Amino acid sequence: MGAIEKRIHRPKILSDENSWSLFSKIAFAWNGGKYPNSDVASLGKEIVARCKGLPLAIRVVGGMMLGKGDSVSEWRRILEHLKKALAEENTGGLVMSSLELSYEELPTYLKPCFLCFSMLPEDYVIAVNEIVCWWIGEGFVSETNGRTTFETGKEYAVELCNRCLLIRKGEDDLFERNIVALQIHDLVRDMVIKIARDVNFTSLDERGRQELSAESRRVSIIDNGVIKNVESTGARNSKTESKLRTLWGVGMHMEKEVILNKNLELRKLKQLRVLTATFPYRKNQEQIIMKDWLYGITSLLNLVSLSLEHCMVEQLPDSIGNLHNLQFFDLGGFDNLKMLPSTITKLDKLIFFRIIGCPSLTCMPEEIGRLSKLERLDWRPYANRRQKIASRIGQLKNLGQLTVLHVEIENQNYLQELILNVLSELKHLLRVEISFYAYRYEGDASVSKLNHLLSPLQCLEDLTLTFYPGESTPVWLSPTSLPNLKFLCIYFGSLRYMSPKFWERNWKIEGLCLMDLDKLEDWTMFLKAMPSLRRVRVNKCPKLKSFPLDLTQDDAIWRKEDDNNPGGHLSSVKSYEK
Repeated sequence: MGAIEKRIHRPKILSDENSWSLFSKIAFAWNGGKYPNSDVASLGKEIVARCKGLPLAIRVVGGMMLGKGDSVSEWRRILEHLKKALAEENTGGLVMSSLELSYEELPTYLKPCFLCFSMLPEDYVIAVNEIVCWWIGEGFVSETNGRTTFETGKEYAVELCNRCLLIRKGEDDLFERNIVALQIHDLVRDMVIKIARDVNFTSLDERGRQELSAESRRVSIIDNGVIKNVESTGARNSKTESKLRTLWGVGMHMEKEVILNKNLELRKLKQLRVLTATFPYRKNQEQIIMKDWLYGITSLLNLVSLSLEHCMVEQLPDSIGNLHNLQFFDLGGFDNLKMLPSTITKLDKLIFFRIIGCPSLTCMPEEIGRLSKLERLDWRPYANRRQKIASRIGQLKNLGQLTVLHVEIENQNYLQELILNVLSELKHLLRVEISFYAYRYEGDASVSKLNHLLSPLQCLEDLTLTFYPGESTPVWLSPTSLPNLKFLCIYFGSLRYMSPKFWERNWKIEGLCLMDLDKLEDWTMFLKAMPSLRRVRVNKCPKLKSFPLDLTQDDAIWRKEDDNNPGGHLSSVKSYEK
């Protein structure tokens, strides 16, 4: 590029001391970052020396050793393996060798999950829910030790992050209770593309571009990218498509009939199990093409996971009820969608149902309570309040397996029904988010008058209130009604103070988030009422009295100091990734 020497920054490798410190934090995280015995420490330092001060190599190898515990024989075996694998003198070869070894050491169940990232574009951030649905649809995840497939899939994601093969993304990292999204490092992506090509996981050329051949099992289409050899391999032949199990596309132009109508006829993809299709947001998309394409989807009887975004149609075909194997159904950005067909309630295997950003949608499906296996419901159409939404909230009480519920409340009557008749019946709820989006400009304080008691939700751990319009929290937001609540988030709204019930006894809350509450005044009692509090995030709460950090900043974030501090004070964090 012609840069002069004094303007070139040459990063130095880590010192031996810093290399060992970084490695210890990762490899011995199970033991507080401390090595368990001198034998393991001696082997560990020799392993670190093989990484030659390269941070990425140290992190990946440290993540690989995390699961080896204090087994000296395992540490010695890995060291001998490393001596061969890390024999490259150049740093590029050393890093790639360490990455490949880390893949080899993955448990069998994690390898196909990790290889899915070979199909994602560079720097792409994917939601955890999306990738977990993909894994389950492919059959890579199953129930284990009484945990659902979805819970197990999220544990897989955590394990890949702990092994430093994936990067955590998303705001929930503050509480460390959930991974919201994932990203893969560029060098790790290069490695996973190479392995995916070698094991024929997906068809990729040497530059990582998708190819479509007679043996293709998985295809990704990014920003309407051209699939290499799509015409020359006879892609329209039914034998070609019959082996496709996953079609994952982002940024596809339906009106041009580019890939899906001409080259990949949906009706011929009889073995397709995972379909994700996101179209560019355009109001003038031709509905005729969209309707025809959606009817094609309803013939995919083996479909397990279906995610669609920005389809400009007013209704879905009734034949959607034919997809009896569907477990995951995600619709977003359907601006013109007015209602869902009643046949959706025939999807008796559905466990994940998400509707978001569909402002014309007038109601939940009739008899939604028939979806008895539903575990996660995210119902946030962001509808216009003047439409008098018939939300059918009452039917949710029949969803006895529900563990996660995100719902938008249109008026106080629906809130009362939700609190008194629904939540108390859902004994397995772990996480609830209630949005009062329709109130966001009106500040209706009448909601605060709903002072009915809520039967204790013993399992609930996580509660989020968004756009809550009352000046005081309702009496059901109390440690008596929510005895095991660990995380509380209140976003936006008219909240000024907490009701007396809020302080009636100590909470078990570990994480607290208060955002865009410009009227909230009281802080002094939080620490007294929440002895287990570990992390706090405050954003745009300028009147919060006695808060020890500067509230003029975008984010004021506290983390509890380590257990050696007898005072248990909270300490400021200067930076935070939004």
